[in-house]
Amino acid sequence: GADDATLRRVLADNDPTHLIDKSWLGFGPAEGTDLRTRLREMPRPVFPLEGRDLLALGVAAGPQVGEILRTVRTWWLDGGCIADAAACLREARKLI
Repeated sequence: GADDATLRRVLADNDPTHLIDKSWLGFGPAEGTDLRTRLREMPRPVFPLEGRDLLALGVAAGPQVGEILRTVRTWWLDGGCIADAAACLREARKLI
């Protein structure tokens, strides 16, 4: 089955109800029970940075804000969606 980091990555970009519904297509009632339970119980991760966070660091409004956010979000996803806002800001500072 999928590990927690994989499930958090999927949940970050998808509605849990939709994922649970889709699980019925790939797994029968018995095989998918654990996955559906995990999807229901796992908190949906939310990327902790917004553009205003980068503006507060001195990044000028414009395309660079989006580029940095995309890069840091990819880093956050790769890490299993567990980095908090402070860790994401540290990663963003490396790109400024």
